Amino acid sequence: MIAIAISLVYILLVNKINVLLKIVFHKNTIFYVSLVSLPFLYYLLITVYFGEMDFTYLTQYKRLLFYFGGAAIVSVFIASLIDFDNYQLVKLFRAVVVIQLVIMLAAFFFPAFRDVIALTKPDHLVAVASSYGGGGVRGLSLSGPQFFGLSVILSFILFLLVLEEYNTKNRSYIYVLYAMMLLFFMSAGRVVLVAGFVFFVYLIFQNSRKSYYLVLRLLVLFIIAITIMITMYFYIFPESIKLRVDNFTRFSFEFIYNYIDNGKLETSSTNHLFTMYFPISLETFLFGDGRYSDPTTRYYMDTDSGYMRQVLASGFMSFFVFFFSTIYMLYYCVRDISMRNSDGFIGIMLSSVLLLAIFHYKGEVFGYFLNLHMILWVFYFVYRCKKENEY
Repeated sequence: MIAIAISLVYILLVNKINVLLKIVFHKNTIFYVSLVSLPFLYYLLITVYFGEMDFTYLTQYKRLLFYFGGAAIVSVFIASLIDFDNYQLVKLFRAVVVIQLVIMLAAFFFPAFRDVIALTKPDHLVAVASSYGGGGVRGLSLSGPQFFGLSVILSFILFLLVLEEYNTKNRSYIYVLYAMMLLFFMSAGRVVLVAGFVFFVYLIFQNSRKSYYLVLRLLVLFIIAITIMITMYFYIFPESIKLRVDNFTRFSFEFIYNYIDNGKLETSSTNHLFTMYFPISLETFLFGDGRYSDPTTRYYMDTDSGYMRQVLASGFMSFFVFFFSTIYMLYYCVRDISMRNSDGFIGIMLSSVLLLAIFHYKGEVFGYFLNLHMILWVFYFVYRCKKENEY
């Protein structure tokens, strides 16, 4: 909200209203808004037709439109201040990730600072953070979405940064820094490991000497980094830090501890997630039930997983429209990442879709996950602003 307000004041002062109107009412913008509106309109009809009268789904639509317009306003501000002939937009998001990392590290190593951060959050989020993860491992960030939402954003941005690095300078120490950041971001959610897995898949499918050499380099660097961390743990860290590190590793690598203890590579959260996918009727699969929430269990049929929630609400076709609308915006993001290596566009696009598809299994990502889509929208609107300046 603060960014939107500052950007709007700037636009008014420098008379950029015409640029804002052009990008908001551009035919591609109208197409996207029309596309993403269809599933919500359909849901409105079927919830009335089935007599469910559950209109909670439509709050997502209201927020989507508001922040979509806000992204346009902020994008005009960004595009007016940055020379994109020499600066890629993804590097702006890198600065945001680094700032968040500094805050989370400070909250992790200094409990007093973590207590200050907790003052900015609702009580229920503080309670959730302290209920699991052990010793203040979770809820370290200064942001609204503390867990799944934050982990998706951070890992997605890091994924883009790693791809940008691979397609430009390909420096070893940068990969090490990003890997360490990804490791620590597991305090927000273990789902961040998916970004590392998908990047590895991306490298394998590149099927080039460059990619195989990078895999070898990363393995060597990984062994060196592990050796250094183990040495620091046993010979440098005081007991108080060791305790926090123990809590962090037991939460982040729960699946490894479980494998050692009982021979099963699993976590309590993934086991619970699997129960949220269950057989449904063909009619529900195709058309949905017109229900999104439940007054007692919060979620309809007590499921909090991306594919199931969207299909249960409005059917497979609505999910497909949400999927396509996100891919439509993702195109402009990947275009920026591959700006200096156009041959890498297809690989980056496919791997990015795979990453989001895996995230969506855990929670709702396609269509209206605002924290992710605000990033994609900024890429889109900045692109539109750049095109306007070329005319």
